[in-house]
Amino acid sequence: MARLAAGGANPVPCVLESVEDFLIGKAADHSLLEEAGEMASEGVDPDGDLHGSASYRRSLVKTLTKRALQTAIQRAGGISR
Repeated sequence: MARLAAGGANPVPCVLESVEDFLIGKAADHSLLEEAGEMASEGVDPDGDLHGSASYRRSLVKTLTKRALQTAIQRAGGISR
């Protein structure tokens, strides 16, 4: 089971339950990671500020979600880069 949360993208950290639910029972592959990252970026509503625009923060959520899942899968003996 995967647990995902995003911090620094919303006013308060949030659990990305829709992405967690999406991942249950699916085989790990690169397209799954891409779709999970996209869902995560759509699941946040960031404000822009001097450190980054809202679109930049959404992009970070997508990229970091994919990286975190990739690392978790590798540690579990799943797909490789």
